[in-house]
Amino acid sequence: MVDIEAHPPSRKGEREEIDPTVPRRFKMPKGGRPKGAKNRKTIIRKVALESHTVREDGRTHKLTALEIVLNQLSRAAMTGNQRAFGEMDRLLSKYGADESGGGSGVLVVSHPMTPEEAIADGERANEEARRRWAEELNDEQ
Repeated sequence: MVDIEAHPPSRKGEREEIDPTVPRRFKMPKGGRPKGAKNRKTIIRKVALESHTVREDGRTHKLTALEIVLNQLSRAAMTGNQRAFGEMDRLLSKYGADESGGGSGVLVVSHPMTPEEAIADGERANEEARRRWAEELNDEQ
């Protein structure tokens, strides 16, 4: 039974003070996720990185679930599926398509150059390439 003196009626708009010593019928809710529960990002990462054994062209090797899905998406895009092509294009533009395969590179120069010299050298090389390309087009015709 609740003591009326311990819980006086509140007026509309006023907040009632809660006395921690008075027992209540309902417990105050604890905020947040239950202990040990995982968020979506953790669950998705775990599923995407699970390793599966796959047989391709008579060979067996291990791939992650993400690699399997991306391979299937790539195959669908190559067979003409427009939605798959759009999704591949979106993923490649977001995460980048590294065409070199190594992810890093080295620039070898014959001698140190200032930025202005490097720009001028690049423009000369571009002009030579344009001239050779134009000559090749004229030779073909």
